[in-house]
Amino acid sequence: MKLTKIKYILLLLLLPWASCSDFVEGDTNVSPNSATDAPLNSLITASQVYLFGVYTSEDARLANMWTQQFTGSERQYSSYYNYLVTSEVFDFFNSYVGVIQPTLDAESRAEVQGNTVAVGMLKVIRAMAFGRLTSLYGDIPFNEANSYPEIENPVYDDQVTIVYPGIQAMLTEAIGNLTSGEGGIPGSADLIFGGNIASWVAAAHSLKARYFLQTGDYAQAITEANLGISSSGGDMNASFGTTVSANQNPYYDFTVIQRNGYMTGANSYLRKMLTSSEPEYRGNAKTDETERLNFIFNGLDLNNNGMFTADAPMSLISYKENQLILAESNLKISSPNANAALTALNNVRAELAIEFSSGTYSAYTLADFGPGGIANSAGEGTNVALLNEIIEEKYTSLVGQIEVFIDFIRLDNPLGLTPASGTQFPKRFLYPTDEVNSNSNVPNPLPGLFDATKVNN
Repeated sequence: MKLTKIKYILLLLLLPWASCSDFVEGDTNVSPNSATDAPLNSLITASQVYLFGVYTSEDARLANMWTQQFTGSERQYSSYYNYLVTSEVFDFFNSYVGVIQPTLDAESRAEVQGNTVAVGMLKVIRAMAFGRLTSLYGDIPFNEANSYPEIENPVYDDQVTIVYPGIQAMLTEAIGNLTSGEGGIPGSADLIFGGNIASWVAAAHSLKARYFLQTGDYAQAITEANLGISSSGGDMNASFGTTVSANQNPYYDFTVIQRNGYMTGANSYLRKMLTSSEPEYRGNAKTDETERLNFIFNGLDLNNNGMFTADAPMSLISYKENQLILAESNLKISSPNANAALTALNNVRAELAIEFSSGTYSAYTLADFGPGGIANSAGEGTNVALLNEIIEEKYTSLVGQIEVFIDFIRLDNPLGLTPASGTQFPKRFLYPTDEVNSNSNVPNPLPGLFDATKVNN
């Protein structure tokens, strides 16, 4: 991410979302800070467009193949599925240049205008970009990022002691900015919440809960989740359209337009979990997953007329995730609260009952997780069985999202899956080739695909 050698281009709003090429192109010898001046609204929209891309495109596909939600079935995706990837597959460009830089530029404009509320929204977006990067790569440029020309080779900050605390501080500042009452968010520029400040505040709290969960601070995760997204109507989604190979849902664009047959549901563990005829089926007397199965998959393919239609939104952080953070954290605090965990899990099941009305998602009781209960066939302790159900539900509810992989490496293969190749699952993403070749501060020796990041050691 040596930003001295990247051209910063804004407002390419019709982008090849899921193609293998970068979102933007241009002269690689021009500073990002020499960009043509752009108005605040355009910068806000541009940062959100790129945020959608980095959270839902190539990285998301890798994350979901490596957790066996989907399968790489042809050509290079068959290789990727079997962990045969090089650093050329990965990318810092779209995060640092596409998301972070326009939020910084927009923030300076918002400050001049006295629009503190908009500053808060931009900090939330920037925190999300950094949170995604550190959870996938570990140590990253943070304090010195996007500081050219003063700093040509930004240092890599420690994931545990600097980056995660810095993200939390950024989100705390964002919440203060958003609740200041000074200014507002331009609704026409805000593709996520249409200028709704309360929704941004709730999302910021849920993001804090996500990152506290990732660092193992379960008490703080509970505190923040209780202030977070309180209903599915407040979900933070990436929105898409129907323009072919431009603004369509990245999964649709990839599996229908760009690379049909490359990624499927064949041999998918997720598909087996939702299929009543499979030994891995997670259903029971209170759970019928048939409708959810048919929403996600069409036979052995991803369902491009269900979950992955051309204009289907993709979740960035949701009420379901917020509740499942509460559920897991309540079982991992020093004095576990199984009743609170169960309540949060049942809140998710109530949402599923609405979403999949022909399915069955009856409320669980603690007895269902006791030895001999319908959700404890292995005869484990009640809290252990309940935690397993929560982790399994999160894997199933966050389909297609990068967070599935983050949970997978954080919990060290919690479902006990068998690697597609060899004896290990990937534990991180590789630092991109461009970064390795251009930034003298890149970690040395370089960590490999099977080396855990510091927060997961």
